[in-house]
Parts: sequence; structure tokens; C-alpha cells
Amino acid sequence: MDQRITRTADLARKFLKLRHNKDLIYTLEISGIYIVEKTLGPEIDAYSTITDDGRPFIILGTINKSAVRKNFDLAHEPGHLLLHTAVDMETRTKSEHRQIEQRANQLAAVFLLPEEEFKRDLAELPRHSNPDYYIDMQASHWHTVLIN
Repeated sequence: MDQRITRTADLARKFLKLRHNKDLIYTLEISGIYIVEKTLGPEIDAYSTITDDGRPFIILGTINKSAVRKNFDLAHEPGHLLLHTAVDMETRTKSEHRQIEQRANQLAAVFLLPEEEFKRDLAELPRHSNPDYYIDMQASHWHTVLIN
């Protein structure tokens, strides 16, 4: 994992003061990001843009969206806004586009599941061999996490 991506995700989470992933949409909106949901078609999950006057937008697709997938998209798109604002996607090759998407996926994964916090929670489990404790851990803290 690229340490710059990890650091960017950690800084973004701290800047937003995000404590629980269940609060992600609210936290992004109060930070100034406009979020719109609409039908985008089966091939597009979401996209983001910054308007000419500097307003960040995330457009979320609504087709077959679970809460987990929606949260991943909500973390992935700010990844683009943070990492790729100066990138002209129209001029990129398929290979470059895949690499850009992979970076945004990595940022979303680290953003939704910070390694140090996860390790700390894992260390506090009474029994690692009992799957019920993992369910309790997710329900109490890591609400709707998906690692892509």
C-alpha cells in the first residue's frame, strides 16, 4: 500500500472528525461536499467533480446499492477529489484509468477501515476464534465497511 495514500486517508478522516462510518454521508455533507443520488445506469457506481466555482459534488448511482456499497462509493469519490483533481480523465489510457481507480479504491479502504484502529479493536476481542465477537465489533464501530 502506498504510504501517501494511507496518510491522505488518515488526514481526511481526522479533518472530517469521522468517528463512525455510519455517519459518513452526513459528515461529508457538513464538510461542504454536495451529494446527489440519481440513476446512472448499470455500469456507473458514482462519480465526482468540482464545479467551476469550486463546489465539490459526488453523484451516487442508485441501481442495486447496498449500504455497504454506498459507503464505499462515498469514500472512493473523495479519494478522487483529493488525489486526482488535476487529472484530465479524458486524456488517460485504459491502463492509467485502472491505476487511478485502484488508488481511489485503496484510499477508500484505508479511510473506511484505518489499520491502527482496527488492530486496537481486534486486540480487545475476548476470543479471536469466536465469530460472534467480530459481529459485535462491526456493529459497534465498523458499521458498513467494504474493502474492495
